[in-house]
Formats: sequence, structure tokens, C-alpha cells
Amino acid sequence: MTDLLARLPSLPGPGDAPLEPHPGSEAAGLFVRRTTDPAPEATRAVYLHGMGGSSTNWTDLMYLLAPAMPGIAPDLPGYGFSAPSPDGRYSLARNARAVVELVESEECGPVHLFGNSMGGATATIVAATRPDLVKTLTLISPALLTRTAMGGRHIPLAWNALLSLREGRQLPPREAAAVQFDRAMRLCYANAERVPAARRTEALSEIQRRLELPYSVAVNLGTLRSIVKSSATSGPESIWNTARSVSTPTFGIYGARDRLVPVSMASRAAEAFERGRMVILEDCGHVAQMEHPQLTAQIFLQWIASVTIDN
Repeated sequence: MTDLLARLPSLPGPGDAPLEPHPGSEAAGLFVRRTTDPAPEATRAVYLHGMGGSSTNWTDLMYLLAPAMPGIAPDLPGYGFSAPSPDGRYSLARNARAVVELVESEECGPVHLFGNSMGGATATIVAATRPDLVKTLTLISPALLTRTAMGGRHIPLAWNALLSLREGRQLPPREAAAVQFDRAMRLCYANAERVPAARRTEALSEIQRRLELPYSVAVNLGTLRSIVKSSATSGPESIWNTARSVSTPTFGIYGARDRLVPVSMASRAAEAFERGRMVILEDCGHVAQMEHPQLTAQIFLQWIASVTIDN
């Protein structure tokens, strides 16, 4: 990993066109994007997106880490190009089952498992329940919250973004998509001006497509309820109890300017994960892998070079 750090690929510059999304196809009932596979024997990386996101949230980081770990990024059930749940129910546990089925079908475990926001909570469940499938766990602003955090402005912000899915249907498609995108970028980035123009165009097209899906509101509502329940409860379903049972080496990346997951959660996560190490990026919001992909790749490789991995 130290060799890769020294020769980490470069991303297109500010004036250049950004990378195209990685190609994808269906696997284990999900739409899955993949990097090229220059080293078939290398440990695979699996990337899980957040609520309202998709596999394209990982385009840059997947590209940067592909020389060391070929990557796959699924659209979780009902998101992106993946089909909705047959019974119309959505939760962190259901996401985790889908990820387990994917890794088992690929016969690629144990993997380096990454998760952002909702994907971070999902990844935590996978690591706790199937440690045989996870070599390392990397969480970017994971949706591991507390009653105090949810009682502040963080959950209301997410709720407002969710309700805009309904509001958007009262506007012309292009205008509705623009409202959705601008609101999401203000929530997720420390500085929304960092979003390349081409990525904005790409996102607007995807948002327009999602607004026409009859199940888009149900997907987000079900997911949000599951996040709230897992954070508010103190029983077996508590996401913090789940985190305390994870024995996998865990790396957490938090943004000091995150409007959705309070940066104070980093210290709680450091205590919860048995083999956890947390870092805080000062000029960063909720999606470090998108706002600062090069830095995210660098600090991940530095961490993994220093950690002892059992399996």
C-alpha cells in the first residue's frame, strides 16, 4: 500500500472533464458498477452509498484505489438502477442482507468495505454480522447518530431534503431536478462550488429519472425511519451496540463542516469500535469521497499501511 501511495493516480484538474461513471451490470439482484481488474488476485473493495445517493458517488475514489483493490459499487435496493424491494419495505438490515448476498455471489470476500452515511451504517451491520466477509471497514460520515444529534438540526435537514422529493413533483422535471440538486449539494458539501459542472449535469439527469419512479419516496422514508430507530433505541437493534461488536479494523472519516452527521460523533465512534481510528477533515462536509477524493484515498492508504489485519 505504501508503494501505491507514492504513485497514486491523479484525477482530472478543475478545468477538465471529470471521470465517467464506471460501467455496471446486474449482479445478485442489484445494479453494480465495477473498476477494471488489473490484479485478479487482489482483495476487492466494496463501496456503499448514502441515502438518496447511488454507486456513482464513488467514481473518483474507486478509480484512485483500483490499482490496489479492484472495486465494486452497488446501487442499494430501490436506489440508482437497482430494482425496488418486492414488498416495498426498506431498512438498514435489508441493505446489509443485499450486500452480503452480493459479496457471496462474487466469491470475493473478505473485502475492504466502504460506506458513506446510510451506507456506513449498513457496512457496520455487515461487519458485525459477517466478519468473515470484511477485511477492513472504512466509514465516511456514517449514519451512526444519537437522540441528541437527532433532536438538533441534523435530522430535520435530512427530512426537508426527503420531502422535496414530493414537492419536486409539482414543478417541471428540469426545475424540480435543479431544486433537488442544489439542496443536496448545500447539505452534503462544505463548499458546493467544488462540484464540477459536468457532474452537475450528470446528477440532474439522474434526479429527473428518479422523480418519475413511483417508489422513490417510499425508499427514502423507509431508510430514514430505520436510521432513526437504530440510533434512538438502546436495545439489540441499536447501531451503537452493533458497532461495539465489530472486531474488524475500522477507519472513520468525518467532516468538520458536516451538516448531517455532527462531527462530535467521531469521538463516540472511536470509543465504540474495538479497533477503530477516526480522523476529522476540517474543510469537508458529508461526502469526503466526493469533495476530497484524493485526500480520502491518501489517508485511507496511510491508515491501512499501519494497521494489523488478521484475515
